[in-house]
Amino acid sequence: MKRTFICVLNEQGKIVHEGSEKTDPDLLADDFSKRDFQEIVVGFESGCLALSTLKCTKKNI
Repeated sequence: MKRTFICVLNEQGKIVHEGSEKTDPDLLADDFSKRDFQEIVVGFESGCLALSTLKCTKKNI
């Protein structure tokens, strides 16, 4: 997978941000950190890279 698609929802389920980033944990963490989120819950679609991407991104957020 070359890119990870990002969709951020607020508490009411409304989309507040959509985008994509290269599938790289550091770049994904940077994308989340430059947004002004008070709290963040991340869900990843399952796939061959999901577990490793989640673990590495979680360390960097």
